Amino acid sequence: MSKMKTSYWFCPEQNSYVMYSDGVFYSIKNGVSVEDRYYKKILIGEIYTEDISEEEYNAQLA
Repeated sequence: MSKMKTSYWFCPEQNSYVMYSDGVFYSIKNGVSVEDRYYKKILIGEIYTEDISEEEYNAQLA
């Protein structure tokens, strides 16, 4: 079984950072990465995103 590529995004309208890994969405809340199903809308284009690096995502963690 192959591992899915991890993706990282910034969502300007929500002012949030999102990671998608192994079919699960995570966002940063209070400096902690938490599972967040709200962002599944990214896959169908309902949420505008900008690609970011893993480093940019991790920099937001406390």
